[in-house]
Amino acid sequence: MTMPDPINSEKSFQGLDLLFKKIEQEKIFDNNFRELSMGTSLDFQTALKNGATLVRLGRTIFEK
Repeated sequence: MTMPDPINSEKSFQGLDLLFKKIEQEKIFDNNFRELSMGTSLDFQTALKNGATLVRLGRTIFEK
């Protein structure tokens, strides 16, 4: 799970996606990671574009 750099969220998300893929390819850990949690209500589209499988949408759901 990550919270991005507020100035350049795309770069933050791209970096985490690369790390996520490297961990999977090189079998760095025994368990199989399936979820990449990054992004919030403010930047979920960028997060999804960069590989997020889970996003936090609290503000979208609870703010009126």
